Amino acid sequence: IYPDTQLVGIRFLPAVGYGVFGKVSECITEICKNKPKWSPLFQLKQSLIIQHSDSHLETIQSWIEQNIHFFQTLPDSLLQAINHIDNDKPINQVLEQVNLSQRQLERQFQLWLDMTPKYFQRLLRVKHTVEHLGLSENVNMAETAIQFGYSDQAHMIREFRQLVGRTPKEIANKN
Repeated sequence: IYPDTQLVGIRFLPAVGYGVFGKVSECITEICKNKPKWSPLFQLKQSLIIQHSDSHLETIQSWIEQNIHFFQTLPDSLLQAINHIDNDKPINQVLEQVNLSQRQLERQFQLWLDMTPKYFQRLLRVKHTVEHLGLSENVNMAETAIQFGYSDQAHMIREFRQLVGRTPKEIANKN
């Protein structure tokens, strides 16, 4: 990798792809520059080169939504569990809604999403909080923390730093 390289490639682990898009992507293989089917990827590269780095993620997400085809492979029981997981609902309440034991649920999450149900719940909570921060101006962070199931504002900040690498205020100010 050359010193001035900004982006070499994108690889989504199964859970990240599902967490971002709500779908599992088809298998993507190494890209050959000479094949015409990859021209959209090279157009993406050119867009990223001429753009300011602040908009790279939006450009990449837009490109993925337009150019990558998705298919649904998750088992129905796992989909039901995912649909019942909420920001602050205890996992044992999710188990009451689906026909799985706690161990079966944990195995399915590990197999299909490469994470625990609790970690998925944490990602979901951060995602919902980020969406709220993007839609609202002059947000009271303490009230936002309670609204999205954090015990307090400090808990929300720690969670954001750990999972996103930024504080909620930095994200709110960026939008």
